[in-house]
Formats: sequence, C-alpha cells, structure tokens
Amino acid sequence: MGIVTIEDALQDNVTETLDVFINTGIKVWMLTGDQRLTAESIAKSCKLITEEFHVYKISEAFDENKIKHELDEALLSNENKFQVKQSLFIGTHTMDIILNNKSLTQTVFLNLI
Repeated sequence: MGIVTIEDALQDNVTETLDVFINTGIKVWMLTGDQRLTAESIAKSCKLITEEFHVYKISEAFDENKIKHELDEALLSNENKFQVKQSLFIGTHTMDIILNNKSLTQTVFLNLI
C-alpha cells in the first residue's frame, strides 16, 4: 500500500500581491473549478482569506428561492460591509444557476462590485 499526495505550489509572490490588493481596498475574486473545500484551502494558503474575514458559504442548491435566500443573508446581513473583510464561496452548480438567472446575477454582482 502507498499514499501519494500532490500539492500545486503557488506562483512566486502570489501571497504578497494579494495582500497589497486586499489592504488597498481592491476587491479580489478567485474563480476556480475546484471543489469548494479545495478552493477554501487554496484561499487560506495564499492568505486571500484570513481569520479576520467573515466567510459566507452558499450551499450547493438547485432551488432558486433557497439560493436567493442564502445570498440575501450573506450580502445584506452586514450593515458595515465595506468595513469588514468578507469572502463568499459559491459552488459550481449554484453559480451556474445564478448566472442563468438575471435577478440572482444582479443580486450577486451588484452587491460585490
């Protein structure tokens, strides 16, 4: 029996570059085809999110009403959203539903710009 692990190393200066962006108020988006847990791990390893971030996770749902409810909770729950560092994780299938629904797309992107 054997065990093999493979880790994709981050490119040079990724962590430092993201730190500059975040600390100067630039909104950073990480889009990946990875599973949500993997994406969260990558975001933590490059310090795209840290302990000071409030992390929202939208569940993998196929019901547009449930997705809308979770997005509303995540995007509208913090009155001081520009003063708190936030991160929003959306799974692949849920993002597909959002992108194919104009109302959901506007909810996400207009609140994140």
